[in-house]
Amino acid sequence: MVAVSKGYLVPAADFAGTVHSVFATACNLTVDGRLLTVHDAAAPHTPTSVRVVSWRPRARAGGPARCAGGILTFGEHALDLRALPVWTPPPPPPPAATVPPAITAAREVARIRERHVEARGIPAVPGLAARAESLLEALTGRPRDVPRAVAGLVGLGPGLTPSGDDLLVGALAVLSRAAPGSAFAGSAFPALAYGVRRHAHRTTDVGAHYLRLAAAGHFGEPLVNLVDALVTGAARAAVPALTQAALRVGASSGADGVAGVLLGLRALGSSPDRKAA
Repeated sequence: MVAVSKGYLVPAADFAGTVHSVFATACNLTVDGRLLTVHDAAAPHTPTSVRVVSWRPRARAGGPARCAGGILTFGEHALDLRALPVWTPPPPPPPAATVPPAITAAREVARIRERHVEARGIPAVPGLAARAESLLEALTGRPRDVPRAVAGLVGLGPGLTPSGDDLLVGALAVLSRAAPGSAFAGSAFPALAYGVRRHAHRTTDVGAHYLRLAAAGHFGEPLVNLVDALVTGAARAAVPALTQAALRVGASSGADGVAGVLLGLRALGSSPDRKAA
């Protein structure tokens, strides 16, 4: 197993931690209260992941993990992190014309997502749609209710990253990346991030990890690529492929994350920014 790249938030200094969990395609390490994920290079980057080839996990949850001199050891593995390419997302898109292209492309993204959900047989999570609508109403008209709306979504649904968590991450991605060109997004993102930080402890360890990253403006590669293409309109022709890439994340996480992107776009479309455009 050989490391080939890492995310920009993987610690550069030496550290010690423990093996949190081991799965067929990934291994999570706990380091200073944050998860570091080692996963197959077939999966896209996240801010806190190390991508490897020849993935064969040989480690047990609870075992020690350590990085010294750039060599990460856990279980039977020793990964050389020195001189690895570091994935770093580009800065948020420039302010010019962020909102209108995003709204225009949202219908196409929604159609692609709907076909994906039907083809995969992904079941609807009871209550998710109604609670997402409550969040949208709070974001666009009742900012004080945002934390309460977030509480209804955090931890909602099955899996390591429940559907409600993934939806929140997608919405945060839109508001974070659109903030430079949208006064609405610039105020809605911190309001939503506050609610997420306040309630992140109510979900799984893995879900809480990605929620806290998102509340700090950190997102995985597929979401960054899709959202940036949407809010700038600069890569409209690439939107279908970028949507598919985002949908492929996990069993249902991708579909839920894209649902959050669509919610974020609807919030932008209801904002004074859009009305003034």
